[in-house]
Amino acid sequence: MIYLIKLLILAFCLSRSVGQEKESILLDLFDYSVTFRQSVCDRQREISNGTRSLGNALEGLNLNTFLAADDRYFSLDESGGIDALAPGLIADLMDGLASRGRFTWRNSFGIINGVQLPENRTYNELLTWSVQSFDVSAAYWGKSISRLDRGVSFPEGFIDASVIMIGFTEKNDSSLNMWSFLEPFSTTVWIMIIVTIFFSAAAYQFLDWCDNKADALSLGKDPTQNLFLTAMTFTGNFEFQPATNVARLFAASLAFWALIVTSAYTANLASFLVVQNTPAYEINDLGDAVKNSYSICVVRSTITEQALKNAYPGARAVEVESETELFSGLREGICKIALTTRASWDEYQSNRDVNGDCQLAWIGRTFLPAEGGFATQSDSGVLCTSLVRDVLNLHLLEMTETREVERLWKKHLQQTATINCAVQEEPEEDDDTTQLSIEAMGGTFIVHFILTSVAVFVAAFHLWCGRFKCTKMKPQFVRSTQGSLHPTETTLGEQNETNGVSSEEVFSKEIGPARGSIQQQCEEMINTQNQKLAAMAKQNTELLEIIKGINTSEQESKTLKSELDFPPELPMWENSLIDTYLGEGEGTG
Repeated sequence: MIYLIKLLILAFCLSRSVGQEKESILLDLFDYSVTFRQSVCDRQREISNGTRSLGNALEGLNLNTFLAADDRYFSLDESGGIDALAPGLIADLMDGLASRGRFTWRNSFGIINGVQLPENRTYNELLTWSVQSFDVSAAYWGKSISRLDRGVSFPEGFIDASVIMIGFTEKNDSSLNMWSFLEPFSTTVWIMIIVTIFFSAAAYQFLDWCDNKADALSLGKDPTQNLFLTAMTFTGNFEFQPATNVARLFAASLAFWALIVTSAYTANLASFLVVQNTPAYEINDLGDAVKNSYSICVVRSTITEQALKNAYPGARAVEVESETELFSGLREGICKIALTTRASWDEYQSNRDVNGDCQLAWIGRTFLPAEGGFATQSDSGVLCTSLVRDVLNLHLLEMTETREVERLWKKHLQQTATINCAVQEEPEEDDDTTQLSIEAMGGTFIVHFILTSVAVFVAAFHLWCGRFKCTKMKPQFVRSTQGSLHPTETTLGEQNETNGVSSEEVFSKEIGPARGSIQQQCEEMINTQNQKLAAMAKQNTELLEIIKGINTSEQESKTLKSELDFPPELPMWENSLIDTYLGEGEGTG
């Protein structure tokens, strides 16, 4: 047991010792008089004569490494040593390379705290000094033509340094908007529509009052029906039946107005109800931003600034000192577009201090594809530092193929994320698909449900009131000219005149005690009417049979007369006698 405890204590001490390495090379920035680069030319010769492989060319070497402690890719603890729990992406990558190449780096490195440079210095100068002073500059360096021209070489990149644009998006408010269906028209237009409906109803009412034949529906007796049909015209449902030229002229004018207004409303409604997360500035590439004279924030002396000035010398560039200032300038309105790298945006989009409301987004297409990673001095003859680049390049390719680099990058993003915004995908250039949401359409449904509920309530109230309390109205059915039955209403007084009974008797017999359903009464009346029609049809059939017999007798009389063939010269009295005889014969059978 004691032995086990000693082992645990030893393991704990060893775990605490790993990652506590401190800076061993003190730096004097931009001092070119001192260099910590080592000569590896002997190892280069061994590779050339075949006695050493490239993968093991740095075996046993303490690689003097330049690092930037910026709490993004490389972190120190409170004591100034490498953070044991979260050393950062750079430390993890260097550990993986050292394990594969059998070299060390943790006991021979120099650090600069932060990455903000003096005002009179640039990142290109810092990169040039670091590769000339150290075996490897293990920082996040973007590859560019100007840097290659300075004698800097780059092994395989491990992050995406492509230059992209960042801007604001419209805030996607998914809350329910009951009145979104009113947005296609302004308030003034809606007021004019309502005024037009009332004015048109009054005008048509006046036409029908002047001539009660103006409309086949005789709307002059019911102004509310006239107003209802006018309002329904706005929805494209035209129910008027004008019968005079003046009424037809008014109806044509109203129909044309409804057509224009309804078409405009329908065309604008979809665009107002579509809820989408679109950029506040509609640009597809950096050229659009420059053409519109947008101010563009860039970090001074970086590959993003170089790319912008090389492609668009006249662009309105706003230079800042760091990535944090870059996004602050965008939020404060100093610039409308921020130019950064894909890797930086992958980090900062999930940073609460930068994108707490998730309104910043990648907009447009990628401006310049690029990759970033470590850098070394391009030297193949003096100190043979190019060998370091070749060894790192080999092992970085191995780590990329085994997806080790991808795993470390995802681990880095998870450790640095402080807010869970949706992952920004590369915009689809030709994808304009939109979708109507229930949040946008909900107001229309709710208003419809409310109005329907009101209509049902009023109908139910009238039904209850008509049965029990408010009126003594009884539905009857009469047959129209088209032969269909239509309900009418007569008072009990009118029924009294028709049936010769008192109103109290009718009420007591049909409404009072029984309180039978109106539907049953209607069915009984229809059955009675059908019986009457059947009786009339039977009488008509008998009458047709009689007429048919008369026609048959007349035809037989003409046939017999033609067969006797009486001469035409017979006197009139003889012809009359024959007709009388034939008539008697027919009568007797």
